[in-house]
Amino acid sequence: MVTSATHAPCEFPCPVRTDAGRYARLIADGLYEEACEVIVRTNPFPAVCAYICQRPCEAACRRSDVDAPPVSPAEGEPVRARVAVVGAGPAGLAAAFELARAGCTVKVLERLDVPGGMLNVIPRYRLPLEALQADVERILSAGVELHCGTEIGREVTVSDLFQRAYDAVIAATGLSRSRGIAVPGFGARRFTAAIPWMTDVWLGNKVDLGERVAVIGGGNVAVDVARTARRLGAEKVCLICVESREEMPAEPHELELAQAEGIEIVPSSALKRVVNRDGRIAMVELMSVVAVFDQEGRFNPEYDPPAFAL
Repeated sequence: MVTSATHAPCEFPCPVRTDAGRYARLIADGLYEEACEVIVRTNPFPAVCAYICQRPCEAACRRSDVDAPPVSPAEGEPVRARVAVVGAGPAGLAAAFELARAGCTVKVLERLDVPGGMLNVIPRYRLPLEALQADVERILSAGVELHCGTEIGREVTVSDLFQRAYDAVIAATGLSRSRGIAVPGFGARRFTAAIPWMTDVWLGNKVDLGERVAVIGGGNVAVDVARTARRLGAEKVCLICVESREEMPAEPHELELAQAEGIEIVPSSALKRVVNRDGRIAMVELMSVVAVFDQEGRFNPEYDPPAFAL
């Protein structure tokens, strides 16, 4: 089991255990290529993370208590196997990258016409396309074969892959669907979930927006939706969240940028219902939030029953 005792304080909070101390020292010495090599040992998306990582290593950094980085694991014997990876999102490409470096022959099958999965949905003002392409090209250069426009169940099946002498198939199809909101009115015209809406924006599909937009949520995705709606011409955009302004999970600088763009933040408020008239949204009804977390620190909002309209 991986514990904090086996990693440096700045390394353990990282979801992929990047050796931050080592690459920081290499950068300080001007050894930029060597620093990049350290990063890609565990993270095949260094350029992407340079733009969107929330930097958990910085909060946990205790440089004065660390005098040397942990020893990197020794390289193992190459694995000779043919592996098919279904999905060219972050998980699929990361798995393919590691397998190729271990000596496997790897083919990635992607349903869409481009790789990257949900990384493509991140607005370009936050994640430039060039950064994503650079990471994908680095992964492919490790010997990964990519086939886009290939959907499992249509062009090919899992049984077909095993019949073609693949030793293993990895399913990395991701989570491209939103759960929605369990409130009256969800699913009506112009009341939709964030991920499919952002996907339509990315794909260039026609987006039926309107002039006044309410975004439910207080995280980075909600902020992305709000700022994107503003860029698409919405005159008024409100960001409605159950958390107080200080409790909102979105990055503080993202919230500051949203406000600078004219987006109104409505904190400590929860969606009660959406009133539809003739298939259109007539009113958004909210409830005041008294508390977001209970005494045990669990997410368990407490509401003030009287509702108010927005």
